Amino acid sequence: MLMKNNLLPLLSLSLALSLMVSCSPKVEPSSATLAPRKEAQIDSLAQRYLQLQRFSGSILIAQEEGIGYYKYFGLADYENQIPFKTSTAFKVGEITRLFTDILWQRHFEKGAYHLKDSLPAAAQEFGLKHTWASFLQPDPNIDYGLKGRVLESISGQTYEALLEELGQDLQLENTALAEGPNLARGYLYHNYRGQGLELQEAPSYSPELAFSDYGIQSTPLDLLKVLEAYPQEFQKAGYLDNDGFSFALKHDPQTKNSLIVLSNRRHPVAQEILQSLEAILNGAEYQLPLLREPYTIESATLADFVGGYSLNENVNFSVYVSKKSLWLEMGSMNIELIPQSDHQFYMPDIDAALRFERDSSGQVQQVRLLDGFLDSDQIAHREK
Repeated sequence: MLMKNNLLPLLSLSLALSLMVSCSPKVEPSSATLAPRKEAQIDSLAQRYLQLQRFSGSILIAQEEGIGYYKYFGLADYENQIPFKTSTAFKVGEITRLFTDILWQRHFEKGAYHLKDSLPAAAQEFGLKHTWASFLQPDPNIDYGLKGRVLESISGQTYEALLEELGQDLQLENTALAEGPNLARGYLYHNYRGQGLELQEAPSYSPELAFSDYGIQSTPLDLLKVLEAYPQEFQKAGYLDNDGFSFALKHDPQTKNSLIVLSNRRHPVAQEILQSLEAILNGAEYQLPLLREPYTIESATLADFVGGYSLNENVNFSVYVSKKSLWLEMGSMNIELIPQSDHQFYMPDIDAALRFERDSSGQVQQVRLLDGFLDSDQIAHREK
């Protein structure tokens, strides 16, 4: 049983969502713009991630004055060289759960229900004994596929029909459950043929399994309309493990700031991009990922990195110098390490790098294993 004070957010949510139809958000291009320096920084940030093949898609930044930044980078379809359009949709993964929660709340608003009431008998046939209050509250541990099927049962409508009604009320133009003609193609970037890193069209998830859990496709503009209608703070980032898309969203209803990053790359770097966007907007320091291009380094310096390293009791590797290059040896594998700075080296056929870190005396004592990200908690310590 929920305590009374836990019902207050639900009551606020109920009131706000009941106003959706009459107060649909109007997301249109506006005169709001970012300072030229910040816009240039975001352009450079996006281009760098695109150049590294970790991102391809859209960045949208909305503030109280309106949309301040909205651009696309890369292509919607690389095989056919099709560019992005404002109507291009992305699979948005677990953001689908936000839609599912809103659809549940809308059905609650339509009926003569009370938060303390038990769910209808149709829901209980699925083995659910919840009250409305407990089931309306967003819960990352609940089966959202089941939540969608229960909603169909108690409403007498398909999930897709309920989504279409929401789309009409919020004036969503390119949001759907089924894959439509405007959907971008999703991609992986890896060494899948033993010929080096290259793009590969990703396999597609099963719509039946994705359903109300992670099956929706949408656009930045449509998502902004939903976020502006959603009366609570919302943040979600992730990627589709069995597809080729990633995403990151952050919405603050108090400041009316929204950040949206959608990508047709499976690489889950969208959250990293979003954090850099926040830093740029706040005038704080941020970091560009290093280019995967050879960097000139003194050959004598390579000896500083030579030695054995231990990640854990089961993972050990050695770093050695051969033919004026640094190499990594792990079991039967020997991988050349290409310098991209004076202390970071990348692997040519894997989107990974090693960043050697020195102690206060200037001696290399550990190496950080970077798997296509700016940072990592995977640290291998130098063996003494």
